[in-house]
Amino acid sequence: MQPAASTASARVPRLPADLIFVIIAWCEALETQRENTLAALCLLSRQYTSAAQRSLYSNLDLDRALRAVDLGLDFDYDFFTPEWDLDGMAKKTGLETLSPRRELLPYVKCVTARRVSEELERAGARAVFEDLPNVEKLAGTANDEIVHLILRQPGVRIKSLEINVWDDAAAQLIEDYHEAFEALEQLWAYSILWPPPSTFEHVKTLTIPCARGPDDLHAFIASFRHSLTRLNLTTHFLLEKLEITDFPRVDKLNIGFSPTFVSIWGAQRVAAVLGSTTNLVSLGLCGMVPLEAAGKPRLRAPPVDYSSLTSVHRSLDSETDSYGPSAARTSAILDALPASLQHLTIIADNLPAQLLIPYLLEPSRPPSLVTLRLGGRLGLELGDMLRDRGAAPGRGPVGALAGELERAGIELTTTARGVW
Repeated sequence: MQPAASTASARVPRLPADLIFVIIAWCEALETQRENTLAALCLLSRQYTSAAQRSLYSNLDLDRALRAVDLGLDFDYDFFTPEWDLDGMAKKTGLETLSPRRELLPYVKCVTARRVSEELERAGARAVFEDLPNVEKLAGTANDEIVHLILRQPGVRIKSLEINVWDDAAAQLIEDYHEAFEALEQLWAYSILWPPPSTFEHVKTLTIPCARGPDDLHAFIASFRHSLTRLNLTTHFLLEKLEITDFPRVDKLNIGFSPTFVSIWGAQRVAAVLGSTTNLVSLGLCGMVPLEAAGKPRLRAPPVDYSSLTSVHRSLDSETDSYGPSAARTSAILDALPASLQHLTIIADNLPAQLLIPYLLEPSRPPSLVTLRLGGRLGLELGDMLRDRGAAPGRGPVGALAGELERAGIELTTTARGVW
C-alpha cells in the first residue's frame, strides 16, 4: 500500500466550524474592514457563504461614503470598488451588487439613506427599495422617497428609526405608516422641533442629540413616560427641566457634555438628576471634564502623591485646587452616582486617569458596580498604565486599583473609542 501523499493543506490546522460562525457574527462590531472581511469569508467555503452573505448585506449604508468625505476619512469600501467623482460621491455602492442579485434582498435588515435620493436614479435601484421586506432599522428623512418606498411594503415592521428632524413631516410619517411602526422600540430624533409625537406604547430607547430647548424636550419625551427604559441625551443642557423620577422604568441613562464648557450649574443639575433616581442600573457619561473654553489647551493634571488617596479626591471640592475648576464639577457628578448602579461608562479626553483612580479606590463608589468601561483618552491612558507599569496588586496606585477592582469583582474595560 502506498503511503498517502502529504499536502500543505493537510498540515494546516482548521478552525472548528462553530468558531468560524462566531467570527462571522463578530464582524458586525468591526470599526473598519467590515465589508472586506465578510467578503473574504464569503469565499472561504460554501459552508460559510450563506452566513457571511447574510451578515455582509444586512446593512445597506448609502451615507457611508458621504460621511467619510465630510470627515476627511480614509474609509474601507474596497469591496464595492468605489470611484470618486468631483462631488465626493461613490459611484458604486452595495446597490450595484443587490440590483442584479435579488435573492440577497431578504438579507437587508438596516437601511441608512439620509442624503442620497440620487441613488434612485441608478438602474434597478428603485426596484431594490421596493423589495426589502425584512428591514427593521431605518435611518433617513421624513420626506425622502427611499424611506417611503420601504415603508409602503405591507410586511415591513420597523423596530429602530433614526430621523434627521422631528417636525410636522416626521409626525405625519408615523401616522401614515402606523402599521409599519407598531413595533417600534428605538427612536433617534437628531433635532426636535415640533410637535410632540402621539403616544408610543413600545418605544424603550430614546436618543435626543438636540432640541430647541428643555420645554420642547419635556413635551416630546412625555409620550414615552410609561414605556421608556433607556434615555440617551447627547448634551447635558437638555436636563434642565427633566425629572428622571417621572420615568419609573428608565434604568439606563447616557449623558453627553458640551464640547466647550460645563458650568457649575450644569454639574449640579447632572448631579441632582443622578441623585434623584434609585433604580438606575447603567450610566454613560461622555465628555467628562471638557475644555474650559474653546481653543484653550487640554486640562493637564500634575503628578499626584498617592500616599493619601482619599484626601486627593476630597480636595476636588475646591474650585481652586491644582486640577482646575472642572475637577470640582467632575467630583460633584461622581459623588452623586446612585448606589443601584451596576454598569458605568466614562468617555473623556480631558479627564486625567490620576483624577479618577482615587475615586475608584474609595468605598463611596457604587457598591453594586459590576462593569466599568473607560473610553477616549482616559481609557487609553489608564489602559497603558495597567499594561505597561506592572499593575500587580499592591504595586503603586495603579496596582492598588487593579487589586481593588479584582477583589470587588468589577470588570474593567479600557478603549480608545469615543462613543457609547
